[in-house]
Amino acid sequence: MGTSRKTRTSVISQRLRIALVTFVACLSQAGLALAEPAGGPAYKVPPAVDDVLTLLPLGSATLQGHIGTIIDTVVRARITSEFARTQIYPETIEAFRKRVDDRMKPQQGFWQGEFWGKWVLGAIAAARYTGNPELKVFVRKAVDELIATQDANGYIGTYHDSAFVRCDGKRMNWNVWCRKYTLWGLVEAYELLGDPNILEAAIRFMDHLMSEVGPGKVPIIETGKFVGLPSTSILGPVVMLYRHTADKHYLDYAEYIVSQWSSRPGKPPDVVNKGLGGKPVHEWFADPGQWTKAYEFISCLEGLLELYRVTGNRRYLQAVVNIYDNIRMWDRSIFGGIGKNDKLLGSARMLQTECEPCDAVYWQRLSVQLLRLTGKSIYADEIERTMYNVLCATMKADGSWGVRRLCLSGAHWPAPKHCQLEHHQCCMNNVPRGLLQLPAIATMSGRHGLRVNLYIEGTAAVPLPDGDRVRLQTRTGYPESGRVRINVSPDKPLDFELCLRIPGWSRVSSLMINDKPGPEAQAGTYARLQRTWKPGDEIELELDMRGRIVRFPDSAQRYVAVERGPIVLARDIRLGDGAIHDPVSLAIASDGFIDLKRASPPDGFWMVFDVPLTPKPGGAAKRIRMCDYSSAGSTWNPKTSDFRVWLPMR
Repeated sequence: MGTSRKTRTSVISQRLRIALVTFVACLSQAGLALAEPAGGPAYKVPPAVDDVLTLLPLGSATLQGHIGTIIDTVVRARITSEFARTQIYPETIEAFRKRVDDRMKPQQGFWQGEFWGKWVLGAIAAARYTGNPELKVFVRKAVDELIATQDANGYIGTYHDSAFVRCDGKRMNWNVWCRKYTLWGLVEAYELLGDPNILEAAIRFMDHLMSEVGPGKVPIIETGKFVGLPSTSILGPVVMLYRHTADKHYLDYAEYIVSQWSSRPGKPPDVVNKGLGGKPVHEWFADPGQWTKAYEFISCLEGLLELYRVTGNRRYLQAVVNIYDNIRMWDRSIFGGIGKNDKLLGSARMLQTECEPCDAVYWQRLSVQLLRLTGKSIYADEIERTMYNVLCATMKADGSWGVRRLCLSGAHWPAPKHCQLEHHQCCMNNVPRGLLQLPAIATMSGRHGLRVNLYIEGTAAVPLPDGDRVRLQTRTGYPESGRVRINVSPDKPLDFELCLRIPGWSRVSSLMINDKPGPEAQAGTYARLQRTWKPGDEIELELDMRGRIVRFPDSAQRYVAVERGPIVLARDIRLGDGAIHDPVSLAIASDGFIDLKRASPPDGFWMVFDVPLTPKPGGAAKRIRMCDYSSAGSTWNPKTSDFRVWLPMR
């Protein structure tokens, strides 16, 4: 049968669009385009809404100390090592050559296809952060190998039948979800490498997906599981593709995705309308355990903010802000984990929550988005909580593997191998990406100067709005201590504003500039230091590291937790101070604080504290021992691990 006129016209139109976009990409390489994303090819579509704060380009900062060591270790183990290149990565590309995600079990679709995109996104971030030219060459190889699997119709995937996108009942299908990470990886690889052929492959890939899923085809909300949330989280990469191509087809498709959320009246997810309504997510519809998949839901919110950037539709921003506030109140556990067993169930009021690291990584990503858009310090506070408690707890000391679920008591769950692969599980490829966000947000540039968000030992070269640069060197033992010293070295004397985040928990803080008292440092704000800065100027910040008591959100249950700075503390049987699940009476001072004493940490622990108990009349003072959350239960073995965060009160 001959090709129809309509089909021929469609093919010609697609080829013309690809040729035009490729031509414009070449102009971009010649420096004739708009704003530049992370030092790569410029966006063709400017933002409708400017960010308040700008990410620091990876490679402009080097993190050291505890966090820097974890980043270096995980990146080496999972991305740059010989083992990573010869064992971990090859499994990701073989999935595209074999295409067995829909052949492992009858009428079910697995998710081997997500791992290439996740791994490559981590490798791209690592290449930018480390400046390692060999890693950049390896990313080039990985992209070439992926594009070599592309069919003539544009399809790249791990499903033998690309059109198998629906699932029935309890069966699963992750086809479109996997394609999200493929598209994302291609777009960011184009940003790193600047090759228009990569952008062309992404265009052909997306056009093929739109020929199977979309208006007049299979509705995207009907694909995959969990009311279409995994599939519709492709929203963010679609917006990225639109910004690089200026092809309105992709903007229209992004808006189509958003409209799909409300296409089934009275049924989930209806993200924008319900978000604007202000209710907690678990109260939107009946049986939230069947649909509130936290990781994928939060990824949809990140995509909605990307769409807000290019459209200026404030309904999108307001919906996300409302949802964020409700998740923080109802589903963010004290240590920074999100949900219970990967669902949004009002889990902040549960004594035990099994939290997936992926959920926390994407909570951090959403916090970063809102920090960029609003400049509000509350989002940096959340990033810090996630960083020190979740990210520091997730991986083994050698960075090779990690946990599937982080808990509030008992034992964490080690990550299983996924999809019949030896070296992959969803969180293991997301955690490096979460860690590699930190150098870009520790210090950011704003409209009037610099913002220091995270107090991590290291250096940063930060651009000012007028093009000048300032070098910051941070020397600190934080959060083991509360003292932070920052050396400020502009190339010449410069007048600009430098803002320091004062965490919401730091009730009493102080600032010194060159050994003289600085301005007031109010909790939950940025302390603003406006002056003419000279090379060698030094700031000293002292934060309030007194122990704090946090009462369980459900007042009917008598439990408390102990925090110190951004760190949540826990009891652990390895500290050897008795039955950790017995009720206690903590010696809480009248001002609500508790007197913690540093103790020498045994092997396998970062920080340990002696915590005072209320003595019985005439009895001697007693103490229990508590450690930082990231050290608690770190054996991941039910036989040797037992810990708890929420302490029953006597």
